Formats: sequence, C-alpha cells, structure tokens
Amino acid sequence: MADSSTSVAPRLASAISLTTSSAPYSTPEDSEPNYTVICEEPAIVDAARSQIGASYSWGSSKPGVSFDCSGLSSYAYKQAGIDLPRTSSQQVAAGTTISKSEAQPGDLVVWPGHLGIYAGGDTIIDAGRTPGAVTERTIWGSPTFLTFR
Repeated sequence: MADSSTSVAPRLASAISLTTSSAPYSTPEDSEPNYTVICEEPAIVDAARSQIGASYSWGSSKPGVSFDCSGLSSYAYKQAGIDLPRTSSQQVAAGTTISKSEAQPGDLVVWPGHLGIYAGGDTIIDAGRTPGAVTERTIWGSPTFLTFR
C-alpha cells in the first residue's frame, strides 16, 4: 500500500515535486512507489501575490477583480489544492494557533475581524478596507498566527 502522502500529491500538484524511494517491497500489493512530498515553492503566497491590485469588496472572491480578506485566503489556498472554509471566523476556527517563530509563508495572520496570508519576515498579503485593495504590507499590532499544516 502507498504511503499516505500520495493522497496529497494530486491536491498540491502545482507546488510540489515527487521523489520515489528505492526501498524494497515484499509483496505485489506493496509495489507502488513510496512518494515523498517536497514543497518547492510557496504556491499559496504566489497565488495571493498574483491578486495584488484587485480591489477590496466585502464578501467577494473574484480573481483579478475583487476580494475580501477571507475570500483572498480561500482563493490562494484553493490554488494550492487546499479547501478552506469561506469566512474568516470559520477559517480561524479550523486552523491551529502557532507562534510567530513557527509561522511559515502561507500560514494565516489574524486580527479581530481580519486576516491575511503570511508572506515571510514581517509581511502579509491581504485584502483590506484600508487601503481598499489586495496589497503586501508590514504586519502591525499583535496578531495571532494560524496554520493548516
């Protein structure tokens, strides 16, 4: 039987490469390659960056046109093959809280009533009422960090 990481491969096809193990197998049922998932690029961050400049519109998730904060995060994750709930409160409830030092690009950065996608360092990509568009900007205040890893 294949390693459980093989089920991840179709969902993350744009963000991964697969390597096979040459480990010997004892039965024909186990003759499938043993895949290991290796992330080569931050597909979530890339998808969010591709929408920089789209306008802010509450309740919206229209690529190239407009997003709200949770619409952008659900869109970016979807491009990486990961389904997130649609609203920010649902996304927060579904994620796992982590420290900033544990955060990796693609994780979520959350404030009361708002969230963005962690881009690394001290930056996020978000769709906000201010400045009224999808932008990449510096993290402010004391947000919470969430992951779906």
